[in-house]
Amino acid sequence: MKYNFNIILIGAGDSAVEIVDYILNDKKFNLKKNFIKIFDNNFKNRKYFYRLNKNIKLESIKKFNLFKDINAKALITFGDSQLRTKYKSILVKKKIKLFKLIHSTSYVSNTAKVSSGAVICPMSVIGSYAEVKENVYINSGALIGHHSVIKKNSVISPNCFFGGNTKIGNNGFVGAGTNIYPGVSIGDNCKVAAGSSITKNI
Repeated sequence: MKYNFNIILIGAGDSAVEIVDYILNDKKFNLKKNFIKIFDNNFKNRKYFYRLNKNIKLESIKKFNLFKDINAKALITFGDSQLRTKYKSILVKKKIKLFKLIHSTSYVSNTAKVSSGAVICPMSVIGSYAEVKENVYINSGALIGHHSVIKKNSVISPNCFFGGNTKIGNNGFVGAGTNIYPGVSIGDNCKVAAGSSITKNI
């Protein structure tokens, strides 16, 4: 995807540092022509953003309420499903569109569908006919099996394995290293602890 627009990131946590790194290392993005603005109230990672590029702008959430730019698109970087849902609603009201970010080292099948606002981190696999719905965050090394569906605003932690035909509901959270057996469905608003093996529907 060619990033020929200004980029807004909601959230300045650790995952935001990674996302900025992914964007800046993509030769399709030109920071001289477009800007990256990050909105949050906590800038503990300020030094890391500046090390990546001193032109990155950090702004408070209050300033986001006043932000207008017809050439801007956004990603939500929070790893909390509730925050992802909250800020997606705000972006919709402000008529700011989400874009999707798929790292170049990930494999996404040509038959899979990845919706806007989704982030697919390095070394992930999205299998045949899988669906990744809007505003989903899939962290590094996750394997999403064929015909699986991950619904809106969900967060999938590193190194998860989803067998074929699995389903994750809206606003879900799946902890690192979780194995979900083929055909298993997990409902809306569920949190799965790291290292779990899920063999039955939840």
